[in-house]
Amino acid sequence: INVPHTGRVALAIYLVSAGASVEKVVELFRHAPDFSEKTTRYQVEYIKAKKYSMPSCSTMDSYGICIAECHCGSPLNFRDNLHGRRLRQLDEQKKT
Repeated sequence: INVPHTGRVALAIYLVSAGASVEKVVELFRHAPDFSEKTTRYQVEYIKAKKYSMPSCSTMDSYGICIAECHCGSPLNFRDNLHGRRLRQLDEQKKT
């Protein structure tokens, strides 16, 4: 499936915010039918450098790219609610 630009940007922001490296994000998009490594790398690095914030669920819904009805406000909130406790536990284990 060829994901629309707004979906790709949202996914890149999400992954960068979650700590994924530029390399991993670029690799994920490599399978897109219109992939350009130069363009993708530039845009992902730009998103990271400018510290883009995650679009809200309502914004993503207006773009037609939000498929959940979780009413959490942001995919980052969803991730934190779903995985936050487990991630914090792993961080604590790493510190000890």
